[in-house]
Amino acid sequence: MLEEIAGFIGFLRNVPTTYAFQCGSALVVREGHSPCSAEEALGELSRQIGLQSTAYGPECEEEAMLELLKADLAKGAWALLEVKRDPSARVIAFLKGLTQTSSAQGRLIAFAERDFIENGVSHPCFYGMFGWVCAI
Repeated sequence: MLEEIAGFIGFLRNVPTTYAFQCGSALVVREGHSPCSAEEALGELSRQIGLQSTAYGPECEEEAMLELLKADLAKGAWALLEVKRDPSARVIAFLKGLTQTSSAQGRLIAFAERDFIENGVSHPCFYGMFGWVCAI
Protein backbone atom coordinates (compact mmCIF):
# COMPACT_ATOMS: atom_id res chain seq x y z
CA MET A 1 0.00 0.00 0.00
CA LEU A 2 2.84 2.40 0.70
CA GLU A 3 4.03 1.93 -2.89
CA GLU A 4 0.59 3.11 -4.06
CA ILE A 5 1.01 6.32 -2.04
CA ALA A 6 4.46 6.91 -3.56
CA GLY A 7 3.06 6.30 -7.04
CA PHE A 8 0.11 8.63 -6.43
CA ILE A 9 2.33 11.46 -5.19
CA GLY A 10 4.67 10.89 -8.17
CA PHE A 11 1.66 11.14 -10.48
CA LEU A 12 0.53 14.41 -8.84
CA ARG A 13 4.00 15.88 -9.20
CA ASN A 14 3.71 15.41 -12.97
CA VAL A 15 0.28 17.04 -13.33
CA PRO A 16 0.70 20.70 -14.32
CA THR A 17 -0.80 23.16 -11.86
CA THR A 18 -2.05 25.31 -14.74
CA TYR A 19 -5.22 23.26 -15.18
CA ALA A 20 -8.00 24.53 -12.93
CA PHE A 21 -9.65 21.19 -12.21
CA GLN A 22 -6.41 19.40 -11.58
CA CYS A 23 -4.39 21.90 -9.64
CA GLY A 24 -5.61 22.25 -6.13
CA SER A 25 -6.30 19.10 -4.21
CA ALA A 26 -6.28 15.35 -3.92
CA LEU A 27 -7.78 12.89 -1.45
CA VAL A 28 -6.18 9.73 -0.10
CA VAL A 29 -8.78 7.39 1.40
CA ARG A 30 -7.72 4.57 3.69
CA GLU A 31 -10.02 1.58 3.30
CA GLY A 32 -11.02 -0.34 6.42
CA HIS A 33 -9.40 -3.53 5.14
CA SER A 34 -6.13 -1.82 4.21
CA PRO A 35 -3.03 -3.69 5.43
CA CYS A 36 -1.36 -0.40 6.39
CA SER A 37 -2.48 1.62 9.39
CA ALA A 38 -3.56 5.25 9.22
CA GLU A 39 -0.31 6.19 10.97
CA GLU A 40 1.77 4.34 8.36
CA ALA A 41 -0.16 5.96 5.51
CA LEU A 42 0.20 9.45 7.00
CA GLY A 43 3.88 8.80 7.66
CA GLU A 44 4.44 7.82 4.02
CA LEU A 45 2.48 10.83 2.76
CA SER A 46 4.54 13.10 5.03
CA ARG A 47 7.76 11.51 3.80
CA GLN A 48 6.74 11.85 0.14
CA ILE A 49 5.82 15.53 0.33
CA GLY A 50 8.28 16.53 3.05
CA LEU A 51 5.71 17.90 5.51
CA GLN A 52 3.95 16.81 8.64
CA SER A 53 0.18 16.58 8.51
CA THR A 54 -2.18 19.15 9.94
CA ALA A 55 -4.97 17.39 11.81
CA TYR A 56 -8.47 18.76 11.38
CA GLY A 57 -10.10 17.18 14.40
CA PRO A 58 -12.33 18.17 17.29
CA GLU A 59 -9.54 20.13 19.04
CA CYS A 60 -8.44 21.99 15.92
CA GLU A 61 -8.81 25.76 15.80
CA GLU A 62 -10.32 26.10 12.34
CA GLU A 63 -9.29 29.68 11.56
CA ALA A 64 -5.63 29.01 12.35
CA MET A 65 -5.67 25.78 10.36
CA LEU A 66 -7.12 27.46 7.27
CA GLU A 67 -4.64 30.35 7.48
CA LEU A 68 -1.73 27.91 7.75
CA LEU A 69 -2.93 25.94 4.72
CA LYS A 70 -3.56 29.10 2.68
CA ALA A 71 -0.10 30.45 3.49
CA ASP A 72 1.62 27.18 2.57
CA LEU A 73 -0.27 26.88 -0.70
CA ALA A 74 0.38 30.51 -1.64
CA LYS A 75 4.12 29.85 -1.24
CA GLY A 76 3.87 26.90 -3.60
CA ALA A 77 4.28 24.33 -0.85
CA TRP A 78 2.35 21.11 -0.55
CA ALA A 79 0.06 20.69 2.44
CA LEU A 80 -1.22 17.52 4.10
CA LEU A 81 -4.56 17.67 5.91
CA GLU A 82 -5.83 14.78 8.01
CA VAL A 83 -9.64 15.06 8.13
CA LYS A 84 -10.92 13.78 11.47
CA ARG A 85 -14.11 15.81 11.88
CA ASP A 86 -17.08 16.80 9.77
CA PRO A 87 -15.91 19.78 7.71
CA SER A 88 -17.72 23.03 8.40
CA ALA A 89 -19.22 25.10 5.59
CA ARG A 90 -16.12 27.30 5.66
CA VAL A 91 -13.76 24.34 5.21
CA ILE A 92 -15.98 22.91 2.45
CA ALA A 93 -15.83 26.27 0.63
CA PHE A 94 -12.03 26.30 0.98
CA LEU A 95 -11.71 22.76 -0.42
CA LYS A 96 -14.09 23.48 -3.30
CA GLY A 97 -12.16 26.64 -4.11
CA LEU A 98 -8.91 24.71 -4.49
CA THR A 99 -10.41 22.49 -7.15
CA GLN A 100 -12.22 25.27 -8.98
CA THR A 101 -9.36 27.74 -9.30
CA SER A 102 -5.85 27.61 -10.63
CA SER A 103 -4.56 30.35 -8.35
CA ALA A 104 -2.95 27.99 -5.83
CA GLN A 105 0.63 27.09 -6.67
CA GLY A 106 0.90 24.28 -4.13
CA ARG A 107 -1.23 21.20 -3.64
CA LEU A 108 -3.37 20.07 -0.77
CA ILE A 109 -3.46 16.36 -0.03
CA ALA A 110 -6.32 15.39 2.29
CA PHE A 111 -6.31 12.06 4.11
CA ALA A 112 -9.32 10.37 5.70
CA GLU A 113 -10.58 6.93 6.63
CA ARG A 114 -13.36 5.56 4.38
CA ASP A 115 -15.53 4.71 7.40
CA PHE A 116 -15.24 8.26 8.70
CA ILE A 117 -16.12 9.77 5.31
CA GLU A 118 -19.14 7.50 4.93
CA ASN A 119 -20.44 7.96 8.48
CA GLY A 120 -18.95 11.20 9.79
CA VAL A 121 -18.98 13.64 6.88
CA SER A 122 -22.34 15.28 6.23
CA HIS A 123 -21.45 16.97 2.92
CA PRO A 124 -23.00 14.81 0.18
CA CYS A 125 -20.29 15.50 -2.42
CA PHE A 126 -17.16 15.23 -0.27
CA TYR A 127 -15.30 13.00 -2.72
CA GLY A 128 -16.20 15.29 -5.64
CA MET A 129 -14.39 18.26 -4.11
CA PHE A 130 -11.00 16.75 -4.90
CA GLY A 131 -9.35 16.72 -8.28
CA TRP A 132 -7.84 13.28 -7.68
CA VAL A 133 -8.75 10.45 -5.30
CA CYS A 134 -6.60 7.44 -4.34
CA ALA A 135 -7.98 4.58 -2.23
CA ILE A 136 -5.45 2.54 -0.29
